[in-house]
Amino acid sequence: MSVKEIPLDKLKPSPFNPRTDLGDLDELAATMKQIGGVIEPITVRPAPGLEGQYEVVVGERRVKAAKKAGLKTIPARVKTMPDEEAMGLQIVENLQRKELTPVEEGKLFRELQDRFKMPRERIGAIIGKKEQYVSERIALLGLPEEIATRVVTAPGGEAQPTTMTFTKALELTRLEPEKRTVLARKITEEGMTTEQLRSTVRKAKEVETMIAQVRRKELREKLEQKYLPRVFEASVMPKEVDTEIRTALGMPTGPRPAEQWSQIEKHVGVLQRSYMDNSTLRTWESGDRRFIQLTVWMDVGAKIPTLVREDHPESKFIDFAEADNYAKERGGYCSGIVEVAGKRYWATYIKEKGR
Repeated sequence: MSVKEIPLDKLKPSPFNPRTDLGDLDELAATMKQIGGVIEPITVRPAPGLEGQYEVVVGERRVKAAKKAGLKTIPARVKTMPDEEAMGLQIVENLQRKELTPVEEGKLFRELQDRFKMPRERIGAIIGKKEQYVSERIALLGLPEEIATRVVTAPGGEAQPTTMTFTKALELTRLEPEKRTVLARKITEEGMTTEQLRSTVRKAKEVETMIAQVRRKELREKLEQKYLPRVFEASVMPKEVDTEIRTALGMPTGPRPAEQWSQIEKHVGVLQRSYMDNSTLRTWESGDRRFIQLTVWMDVGAKIPTLVREDHPESKFIDFAEADNYAKERGGYCSGIVEVAGKRYWATYIKEKGR
């Protein structure tokens, strides 16, 4: 592709250029004035429908600086190309400069999608990115303008909790419009990390689900009025809301069985830590019961009877208590159900016969 000098007054800007701020042109213009021209040629195409005119595809900033420097012409590569290719070149050039914000990228991608019916996968291929990269930036355009204009990239992590980073803004796009505004204000005014934002959203959804499942209309409406307007506040916790609901419905408010069992396991686990080298901890279920067994042994100088394992079919005993009583009567204990070759047995340990 040959390079030729084109009068600056024959050039017109491209309607596809996503850059609205070309930055400070003074330094570039001064350099052009000093050397008397432009080193790197721009790329243009014949302007559609305008005889003798050219549309700037790549190099709009150089054109502006050349005019500021008082130049009359600029070196350019002239290439006939369709709108899609012209926009593709502009996308690549601007993204390589890393001067576009995520929202500016989103606007560019959406224009490619809407005007040229270009699939997001194709857009990603043009710029060397995955389809997800394109979709996420288009999603930012659904945010209110006052939020979108604050979105910035944060290289190396989030320096300030009050910064509206790309990842935070992306989290907001998944929420209803009114929630986006509330959380955006909390981010920029009070400060939230991305993980704190995600945690706040998860907590709010848990509270909303609890309230929505209340069948008693008057109670549900009362809870909605009390909690939903401030569901993102730290003081609104799922446990407290659940307790209020259960109290209003006349239900027990103490720990649930799963919570009680979790506490039991923790307590037994703490006890075992002091005897890690001479203890075993086992848990198992039988019917609607759960069992936990901590066995600790110590050498106290007395002769300890030798126990041998004796397995019995699962059908022999009704439950663990019966199996354990059987073993106790024979000087031992039951450790629970084991599976051998696909079959289930009660494992009992009893005194060796003859001792």
